[in-house]
Amino acid sequence: MLQIWFDDSGKDGKSPVFVLAGYLATVEDWCGFADDWKTLLHQGPKPLNYIKGYEAFGFNKQFIGWNEAERDSRLMEFLEIVDRYSSKGLAIVIPHDLFNTILKQTFQPFKNPYMFAYALCFSVMLHFAHGNPDREPIELIFDRDVIKRRQAENAYKDMYRVYPPDYTALLGRDEPRFEDDKQFNPLQAADLLAYCVRVRYETDSRFDSIRQSPVYKSLAGGHPVGPYPGDLYAIGDHTVLIEITEAQMNEFKARASRRR
Repeated sequence: MLQIWFDDSGKDGKSPVFVLAGYLATVEDWCGFADDWKTLLHQGPKPLNYIKGYEAFGFNKQFIGWNEAERDSRLMEFLEIVDRYSSKGLAIVIPHDLFNTILKQTFQPFKNPYMFAYALCFSVMLHFAHGNPDREPIELIFDRDVIKRRQAENAYKDMYRVYPPDYTALLGRDEPRFEDDKQFNPLQAADLLAYCVRVRYETDSRFDSIRQSPVYKSLAGGHPVGPYPGDLYAIGDHTVLIEITEAQMNEFKARASRRR
């Protein structure tokens, strides 16, 4: 079975964009990933309990007293583990201003950008799983702070109403799954990816130094941006970055109006 672990960045609305991002691998590969990631966390003169992008790049909490060279060297070791077991990334980017102007509604999934991104990632991954010649079931796992559980459960039920049975049969479970990113390290990799993709869109000069980091360049600096649904089958050798544009938001709005 395949699993993709998602975390988010930019939910507070202070950033220009909301990002939902994650990595795809088999369950077996995630087991190897988890062992290697845990081992690496505890190695070196400055062991860590977990990885969070805002701590590492903001030099706070576990990274107080670190310098850029120390941080970058340490994080690049973790990216080697990502490359070893996955490197199959997906990032969905939703500009806050466009969402609020065009799509924001009182009904799901258009109530907020993170609910919309949650629904979109299911759409993308269900199409990917259905088109995969191996037809492996897929499980989507989210950081527990992405959306409220009741919203997630309602959206999950909607999947079964919207998609044909041959699509929903590929869902690895019949209810949404949420975990703590401090305890499940695939979510820590997803957090780093989401953070760096968000930085790609930040206009404040304080993010300039982050964009010079080899960590940023590896995760978000060179990936081409594609429209929804993007090149789904490019998932496999780099991160697919799907930026939802004004035209696509208008299309989504028109479709929602027809359904209502």
